Amino acid sequence: MVLDAEPALLPKRAERWSFLDTEADPLCVLTRRMNIVYLNPAARGVVPPDWFGHKCWDVFPVPDRTCGARCPAVKAINKQMAPLYCEETIFPGGTALHLGIVVTPLAPVEGEEQEALLVLWPKPVDADEEKFKRDIHARAETLHALAQARLA
Repeated sequence: MVLDAEPALLPKRAERWSFLDTEADPLCVLTRRMNIVYLNPAARGVVPPDWFGHKCWDVFPVPDRTCGARCPAVKAINKQMAPLYCEETIFPGGTALHLGIVVTPLAPVEGEEQEALLVLWPKPVDADEEKFKRDIHARAETLHALAQARLA
């Protein structure tokens, strides 16, 4: 299913996040089992069309297939940790793209599996490390507050 072509067929879980479609930052929402339930258009640009419900390491083009075993996001989501920063290099179309990622667990929705919001920022090679981290954390905090307010 091509999501942009058939919006009426979006699963309810992804549809709930559609208010993030206009955000310019690449965003991902996934479950505690690391299944993707939402990607905004900016994030869909680096994944195959058939992404919904798949594990993030099966969708994002990563070089290391053991990604899930070492991923700090798994721990952050399952233990409801504070926002966590990590980095990953993906290879959309075979080209390396280095990302800074902030994983922010969301308040649980009754009857549904725990979810987390991921903010994925391309990280320039010459980035000021501390400024980059401050900026992405600030953006993640803003988006987390927006998500929590919309879902309350």
